[in-house]
Amino acid sequence: MANQLHMLKNIFGNTPYRGAQGHIAVGDRFEAVNQKLPVWIVERISTVASSQFPLISIRCETKPDLQKIVSQAVLEDGIAFKPIVN
Repeated sequence: MANQLHMLKNIFGNTPYRGAQGHIAVGDRFEAVNQKLPVWIVERISTVASSQFPLISIRCETKPDLQKIVSQAVLEDGIAFKPIVN
């Protein structure tokens, strides 16, 4: 059991992402492509040992209790989310 827990911590560790890939930063805002609402704000970027892309935690601006965790690739491909440019 301890071995499995150690393995899961290695795979899904909560290590902040410090790499130079992509242009997504904590505080960036995204909106869902096929919806008028909501706006999603990047809260945390974490590396995952099993993927070349970091996992990004986003929270709904108008409903802070709603949170999603998506791959960096999902935010960058423009299919489901697009960045809000001020």
